[in-house]
Amino acid sequence: MSGRPRDSGTVAVVVGDPYRHHCCGDVEDVLARVPGVEVVATATDRFVAGELLRRLQPDVAVIDMALLSTCEFPLHGWGPVPHDIRLIAVGFDTDPATTAHLRSAGFAGHVARQRLADDLPGLVLGDGDDVRTLSAAR
Repeated sequence: MSGRPRDSGTVAVVVGDPYRHHCCGDVEDVLARVPGVEVVATATDRFVAGELLRRLQPDVAVIDMALLSTCEFPLHGWGPVPHDIRLIAVGFDTDPATTAHLRSAGFAGHVARQRLADDLPGLVLGDGDDVRTLSAAR
């Protein structure tokens, strides 16, 4: 259940992205073109992002790797995060070991910034149940 009312069928997304408007792809711009998806908030640091996840309880969180911890648990330092939020990581490194680590921590996807327009919409909308290792070089 969302922390705020929204149209049924709309996927609410919180974006955690310190690289907003980066030359290799802007998460918000990509999601703005996806029917049925609404970016309800954006944060540029992990503390604000964690608070937004708790307060808004979106369907999906798209989080840049720079905001994730390199510790055993990627959301270390975020505070409690609701377990029913679909987590998707975005970054420049889509190494299979990183993707496997994210998968074991409950992330649904790991997308290369260079492939945001092609790969992010399907992951946000829940197309497929597997984590995809999405390489910039296809």
